[in-house]
Amino acid sequence: MIGTSVADPFQIYRDWFGGNEVQSTSPVGTEVPAGRWNFSRYNNPKVDAAIQAAISTDDEAEKKELYGTIQTEIVRDLPYIPLVINATQTFYNTQDFTGWPTEEELYAFPPSWGAIAAGYVLTQLQPAK
Repeated sequence: MIGTSVADPFQIYRDWFGGNEVQSTSPVGTEVPAGRWNFSRYNNPKVDAAIQAAISTDDEAEKKELYGTIQTEIVRDLPYIPLVINATQTFYNTQDFTGWPTEEELYAFPPSWGAIAAGYVLTQLQPAK
């Protein structure tokens, strides 16, 4: 499973539970295209509406309510709950270079497999003195 690089579960809800309106799945009997993850073919208009509303707001209270709607629908409808099994950990050494992302200065998503962020991280490194 490809997870999210932020604490907000939006991407997981959209990718794994978004239906036809969110275009995260395909009808039964057809192939799920590359980049789509709703292999269970779950389709619920209430979930799709909440996903669409969540992408349109930065209000945490509103998102919490929308995610509650999504979760309620999923738990009622499905015995299927995808699990994220790959933790993201990043290790670095400041002996030769400084400027790595830290918890205090998390200017980019630090794992080396995050190609776009990795390129940006490289531009921030400086030789250690």
